[in-house]
Amino acid sequence: MMIKIDFERISLLLEALACELKSLNLWQIQPPRIDELSSNAPFCCDTLAFEQWLQFIFIPKITMMINQQQLPTKISLTPMAEEAFKHLSVNTKPLVDVIQKIDHTLTEQANKRGHDMNNSTVDIVLSADTDSEKPVLNILYQDEFMVAVDKPAGLFVHRSYMDRDEIYFALQLVRDQVGQYVYPVHRLDRPTSGVLLFALTKDVATKLNEAFANKSSQAELTSKLSSELEGESEYKLLQQDKDEEFSTNKSIDGCDLAMVKTYYALVRGHLAVPADLIDHALKEKLDKLGDKNVSRDKPAQSAQSYYQVKQQVSLPIQVGKFDSVRYSLVEVRPITGRRHQIRRHLAHLRHPILGDINYGDNKQNPFFIEHFGFKRLMLHAKSLEFNHPVSNERIKISAPFDEQWQQIFTTFEWPLI
Repeated sequence: MMIKIDFERISLLLEALACELKSLNLWQIQPPRIDELSSNAPFCCDTLAFEQWLQFIFIPKITMMINQQQLPTKISLTPMAEEAFKHLSVNTKPLVDVIQKIDHTLTEQANKRGHDMNNSTVDIVLSADTDSEKPVLNILYQDEFMVAVDKPAGLFVHRSYMDRDEIYFALQLVRDQVGQYVYPVHRLDRPTSGVLLFALTKDVATKLNEAFANKSSQAELTSKLSSELEGESEYKLLQQDKDEEFSTNKSIDGCDLAMVKTYYALVRGHLAVPADLIDHALKEKLDKLGDKNVSRDKPAQSAQSYYQVKQQVSLPIQVGKFDSVRYSLVEVRPITGRRHQIRRHLAHLRHPILGDINYGDNKQNPFFIEHFGFKRLMLHAKSLEFNHPVSNERIKISAPFDEQWQQIFTTFEWPLI
């Protein structure tokens, strides 16, 4: 039986939404800049106010889809609207009511088309139907201000131009699990596993963003680490207890670092210097499409990462002209936060991360896949340590190594960290 979709009703609701925005003086004549509209963040929350997103992205998008006799599969705008408008001094209830009606109507129409909308929350773009079970992320930490999860390798944090065939995203899954809108405060590349932190309010998101971008602490720490390393002989570094924590775990001679990020990487070869500060500027890494309006002539940006070799192994297996393969487990603490910084810094040292298709070794990667069966980037965000944005208590959130990582530790006879 032919199911009739009420596109006219949806069009009327879009008109009502525009009228409510205008009545509250939230409708703008001047459109945002192109780069502001190109944000990959959900609802463009890092570049646009929610009302701007509604006016310049949501309404045009749904109107275009209606003209093509299409509708989004999954949508839930009401939680974001309630959060975004609750601080306004005007009465926004009629506006939120219209948005709630839009949510209800689009869900109702989607159900008519036979889509299962149970537990759906997210974005306004079409997504493929799936019979697979929705993933459940391991929550590492949660209070009323923030939540941290263990992101598996292969999961996008949020939608981007690269995700056309993807169904699930960390932001969507976390939002569903905690039952409220969450704010991303940092990024992990899709192939990277480990600790991923979200704020539960805008104010906390602002504070956490400031902690991640604390440039004064970064500069002070870089200077102190450089001085410390200059005074250490290679012999002393080699004799370090392998279980000893980086001195960056706490303040260094009074340097209170706002955010300590600890990663583990499995890299090609044995590093000659067991611990060092990588101070190597990086050109801004731009997406081919997402950053198409950003200048590509910017000078290289300062970038520092501190690393320490934790384990090494040699295997009597010939790869290319070499009679054996060597791997190192490296603990890395990025001081700055450039895109792909750890991956690019280790590649700069000629010790690329295994499984890195962008900066890695095109001979070692196939060998690693063939012998170990892991077609992934061997980079894990092990922990975040920072001052709580509200209580100021120092906390540390850690993510365990997944099964593939544990298999590596077992195969190489390394103690699990």
